[in-house]
Amino acid sequence: MAIRIHLVGVALALTLAGKTSAQSSAAANPIGTWRGTSTCLVHPSPCNDEIVVYRITPMKSPDSVSLAAFKIVRGQEEDMGVLNCLFTVKDGQLACAIPRGVWHFTVRGDSLTGELRRTDNTKFRDVRATRNTPTPAPPATSPNELAAQQAAWKALGVSDYAFSYRDRCFCSGSYVWVRITVHNSNVANTQMIRAETVRAGLDSGYRRPTIDSLFAWISDAYKRNSETVDVAYDPQYHFPLSAQIDGSTTIIDDEFEFAVQDFTPLGPAVKH
Repeated sequence: MAIRIHLVGVALALTLAGKTSAQSSAAANPIGTWRGTSTCLVHPSPCNDEIVVYRITPMKSPDSVSLAAFKIVRGQEEDMGVLNCLFTVKDGQLACAIPRGVWHFTVRGDSLTGELRRTDNTKFRDVRATRNTPTPAPPATSPNELAAQQAAWKALGVSDYAFSYRDRCFCSGSYVWVRITVHNSNVANTQMIRAETVRAGLDSGYRRPTIDSLFAWISDAYKRNSETVDVAYDPQYHFPLSAQIDGSTTIIDDEFEFAVQDFTPLGPAVKH
């Protein structure tokens, strides 16, 4: 009887393992179009934060895929090249070698996270993207999408939260990462995390926005008919993760961009 029970248990375990493996394989499918942000982590350096689009397609070898990378510049996709990547189905891992390092990506359902590590193992970029669904929708940078994302944010009822913020512009107070704590939708505390330049670290006039402020800035950019308004939204909380705004391509130094990281709700659980 003990032997029979043991064999049944083994069979059940193998069945469950097979189901788990099949579910993992189904979830870890990199093929498709992905949109999100690529954040520069090393400063000072020539790189910039970017809104990116990745188009991943299969290759002849079952463990290889092709990743065509684009960045959004003035509302248009700009080609950054094509990577040949090895894909491990078991853990949903992509590895794409380049001359100066390796891109590593992880696929979990409709989420893609990744990083670029240089040959000395320095983490150079951080990528967070979501899969584009085939359902027709307004462009992610349209006023309609802004209204929809803002309504979804408000519906969550998050009034207490903290996040890290940085903007870049030809103005004072930029190029500084700040940790902002918000209570009852008002700024309660701010703390400088790091400055991207020595000069920026000496300027205490950095901006201290709330999430509502970010929505307002983007709305104002649309009202002013800015030539470029590129926005990426957080897939879970719907706030603007990053934005690039250019009022006019004929005016020098009026560009403005910001990025948000490490958003943390505080207090009671948010509504779902």
